[in-house]
Amino acid sequence: MISNLLSQNRIHLYCDLHGHSMKKNAFIYGSHDQMNPRQGKEFPFLISKLFKGFSFKDCSFIDTRD
Repeated sequence: MISNLLSQNRIHLYCDLHGHSMKKNAFIYGSHDQMNPRQGKEFPFLISKLFKGFSFKDCSFIDTRD
């Protein structure tokens, strides 16, 4: 699916939403761009400000080029 999307458009944000009963919140696994470190983090940051059940500090961002 991602290969098909890439052939038609550039993917600007890919996030994996997670929730856990033990942490009682939601968070995102997202990508990290070393050239533009804020890119990809704006969306989860805004969600954390809008919904108290979402935790920005529990989000994880990795460099997808590794």
